[in-house]
Amino acid sequence: MTTHPKSKICFVKIFILLLVLPLLEVSRRKTREGYMRTSEAVRGSGLYASECCGEELVFYKHDTFWRCPRCHSLCEWELTEGALLPDELESLKVAEPVLASEW
Repeated sequence: MTTHPKSKICFVKIFILLLVLPLLEVSRRKTREGYMRTSEAVRGSGLYASECCGEELVFYKHDTFWRCPRCHSLCEWELTEGALLPDELESLKVAEPVLASEW
């Protein structure tokens, strides 16, 4: 029993497509790297804006992103302004102020 050449070509196209689709998804995620999705853990404290409605909320590190408070849909959140928690501030070494006359 022999197979038709067109069926082999079709099989190869499907096989290549199945290999390429996951790579496209990874590249799409990388282009939207600054965005976090609903139900993901917050990586850094700050002011976030929902992509769907532009609604802004403050989320703290290790919180979970909510649904959009305006339209209640699953959404992506973009960090618009970073912030530090008080315990994160304590861990930073603060530089001593230097007067211009001391230079």
